[in-house]
Amino acid sequence: MVEPLPSNEERILQIANGIALQYGKTTHWSTWHFWDFYRRQFPGGGVADPPPVSEQIWRATAPFGSCVDIALQTTAALRKDLLQAPDLQHYEQRVRTLARAGSSNHQEELTHCITALLADTFCVLIDFSCNHKAMMIPLDSCVESLPYHNMHGDTFRDRLIYEDIDGVPTVFRLHQNATDPTRFEEFDKSSLIRKINIRLANEMETLRSGHKVPKTKSVKFQTSLPEPPNLIPWAKFDEDILATTCRVKVDFENQKVLMQVPYQDWLLRDENRSLLRKARASRGFFHKVNDAACNLTLFLDRPKHSSTVKKQIDILARIGEKHGLDPLELHRWIDSIYEIRAAINASSPPD
Repeated sequence: MVEPLPSNEERILQIANGIALQYGKTTHWSTWHFWDFYRRQFPGGGVADPPPVSEQIWRATAPFGSCVDIALQTTAALRKDLLQAPDLQHYEQRVRTLARAGSSNHQEELTHCITALLADTFCVLIDFSCNHKAMMIPLDSCVESLPYHNMHGDTFRDRLIYEDIDGVPTVFRLHQNATDPTRFEEFDKSSLIRKINIRLANEMETLRSGHKVPKTKSVKFQTSLPEPPNLIPWAKFDEDILATTCRVKVDFENQKVLMQVPYQDWLLRDENRSLLRKARASRGFFHKVNDAACNLTLFLDRPKHSSTVKKQIDILARIGEKHGLDPLELHRWIDSIYEIRAAINASSPPD
């Protein structure tokens, strides 16, 4: 019996999944790297107008990128691949880079960026930082995202909706605990960079002393696994299993680096037991969140050369390296906390 040919929707989804897998295995979502890019490019705090284009940021920070940087890359890749299929070329002009409003005044605050192909009867989404696989949604329908964990061990999943709004096919996201969905819209590159990257890079927290420090920055690592995990969310491609296996928070306000890794699915494995013993033996360092995850907290209110800090950095580096984190990157994040504190200590008290 002859197998029926796949539909255009299925072929486009297959192409999009190939792109999602490629970037999932080679790139890492990060808000630390573009913050570091801007602080070094513009040490006085001002930002060029117009801001540096995404390609310049990507060259400087790859393989780390924000949702903006990565979505612009996956949008370009999807357009390129569609043009290579003669009978799918007409879909290339339907590919967009969309951003989601974070408040009622969506022109001023955008919070998330995705690649979307908006066809008349369906859409295909590549949402790198929230969903490992591409998603296909028929018009006037919805799909559930993969579940995801936060640093407290809570599990969430979102609903993605594709609706016809006054003749305009539109994508919405409804967070699990929200009552109103938020709309995705198209913006130019400059607006995306300014209203997501630069806005997030410039966000500050105020210390009790009155000094200001950058808001916490985050990095996530996706890993290709040999077999499906039991407790953490994962996605199955043809021959690959992809999961987020390491999250890092760089917390300038509280002078700490927080790393989360799978507990039962990874740290309890026989080959990692020595790392678990070292982590547990270091006072105040190891915390089991639940069976799925554990947190490792490196407090940096002491000098980097102190014995406790050195030991804990070594443990973090060994664990992070197994999830794709170069130890030199870890040291950059640690040093950035010390640099911010040194600048505060050298400054005059705020008015």
